[in-house]
Amino acid sequence: MKFEKKLSVRKLTAIVLMFLGITQITVGIYLNTEITSSIGWGFLCVGFAQLIKLIRICSSEERKQQLKIKETDERNLMIQYKALNYAVSIFIVIISCAVIILSFLCMEREIYTLSCVLLLLCVLYFPIYLILSKKY
Repeated sequence: MKFEKKLSVRKLTAIVLMFLGITQITVGIYLNTEITSSIGWGFLCVGFAQLIKLIRICSSEERKQQLKIKETDERNLMIQYKALNYAVSIFIVIISCAVIILSFLCMEREIYTLSCVLLLLCVLYFPIYLILSKKY
């Protein structure tokens, strides 16, 4: 139970940090302040680092030993793990689409660049997810 609580805290932390990062980047670009955008990129990178760490923890063999789960419970956790990955992917796609719409409304080149970077991260996320899920 304690281990699962840590995982949910890490998941929440990763999502909040990514959301803060995207918000800071958008505000920094809109207000044309580089420091705000830099802070946003920092938040976004830390959020992705937390997400990658969460995926590594979920796919490690230690998790199986620590939880000592039967096969049926293990299948349920695998379903939850996949659902988490799909939820994060959908979250990134939604944020990317919102930034693209914002870029077309503002006609700002920087925001359009940001949206392209976010879509690239989303596209790169799926192969990483597939590679790590095969280890599990």
